Amino acid sequence: MVFTTETERRSVYSQGAVDLLHALEIPMVPWDQAVATSFDLAIAASHTGDLDRLRSPLLLLLHGPGAGNKAKTAPSKHVPVSSDAGAGAHGTSTTAVISHRREAQMFDVSDGPVRLLVAGDPMYDRLVASAARRDRYRAALGIAETEQLLVLSSTWGPSSQFARYPDLAFHMSGEMPFDEFKIATILHPNVWIGHSRWQIRIWLRDAIEAGVMLIPPRDSWRGAIVAADAVVGDHGSVAFYAAAIGRPVLLAGFDSDELLRDSPLVEFGALAPTLDLRRGLRPQILSAIDDHDPRRYDAIVRRMIEFPGESLSITRKAIYEILNLDPPERPPRVLAVEDPDVTLHDVDSHVALCRLSGDKLAVGDLDRISFE
Repeated sequence: MVFTTETERRSVYSQGAVDLLHALEIPMVPWDQAVATSFDLAIAASHTGDLDRLRSPLLLLLHGPGAGNKAKTAPSKHVPVSSDAGAGAHGTSTTAVISHRREAQMFDVSDGPVRLLVAGDPMYDRLVASAARRDRYRAALGIAETEQLLVLSSTWGPSSQFARYPDLAFHMSGEMPFDEFKIATILHPNVWIGHSRWQIRIWLRDAIEAGVMLIPPRDSWRGAIVAADAVVGDHGSVAFYAAAIGRPVLLAGFDSDELLRDSPLVEFGALAPTLDLRRGLRPQILSAIDDHDPRRYDAIVRRMIEFPGESLSITRKAIYEILNLDPPERPPRVLAVEDPDVTLHDVDSHVALCRLSGDKLAVGDLDRISFE
C-alpha cells in the first residue's frame, strides 16, 4: 500500500497532507509514477482532482458526514472514472460510497461505469462505540467531576465560526466560571495548515492564557466531543457529529449557503439553537445543557446515516470484491477513538467579582460577600 498527492494542481493545503503522511511514516510515490502505474485499487476521500488519470479501479470515500457540503461534490454531479481501469466488481470501474440512499440524487452515474455504495458512516460508528470511555477522555482533558466541558468547534473558510468570531473562546472564558467550566477549541485542519501552528497560537494567545484548551489537529477532536457537556459549532462536521451522539449543540456561524439545499444538514442548522452573542453567554449554555433532549436530532441522523454500526463491514466487503479476494472471516473491529492528547496550561490568576452588602465589613462578616 502506497500513498500519493497531486503535484500539478497543488493547493495551499497540499504540503499539510504531505507532512501528515511523513509524520505517520507512510510510504509515498510521486504523482507521475502513480498515474503511470496500474494498481489493483485506488482509494480517495474526495471526488475532486485528476482522479480520472489513475489507471486503477477507484473507491471514493466521503470525509465528514454525508455529501451535504457543496465542496464534496462536483457542480455537474460528475463522478470521476478511470478510463484505463477496466470494469471491476459489478461491472464498474468506480465505486462511490455514500452514507444514505437519499444521497444518490446528488450524483450523476448515467455516463460511466459507476456504482453508488450505501455504507453508512464509519466515524459515527466509532464515536458511538466510544461512549463507554467518556470518563477516560474527560480525565485526559483534566476535567474534574464537578466541572463541565464546553467545546467550541469551527470549520474553515470565511463563513466559519472562527473567521466570524475569532475572540469567541476568549470571551467565553471570561463569562464561564473557571471552577465550573473548562473550555476547549477545535479548528478544522485546513485552518492549521493554511495559517500555521505558530499563527494559530498567536491568534488564540489570550484565550490559551485564560485556560482555554487548544485541541491539536488530527485525532484528539473525537475524544473531546465525546467528553463534552455542550458544543458550540457551525456548519462543519464536528457540530453534527456532536449532535448525532446526543450532545447539546448551539450554533455560532452556521452558513447554509455552503450546503446542498436538500441535505439534512440544513435541517440540522434550523433545529439547533443559535448562540446569541449580544446576550449573556453563560445562561444560554446552561439552558442548552439543562433543557437538552439527547434524542433531539435522531430523525435527522437517520436521514443522514444508514446502517449504523455496519459501515466498516460494508466498505471492507466492497474492497475485497474489487480486489477479487475473499474477505477475512472475522468482522472488522469498530474501535473506540483515541484519548485526547492536549497540552494543559495552568492558570494562576483570576478575577473575582464580589458584591458587599452594607457600608462596613468587619472580621466574621464574610457571609455578607456574594461572589459572582
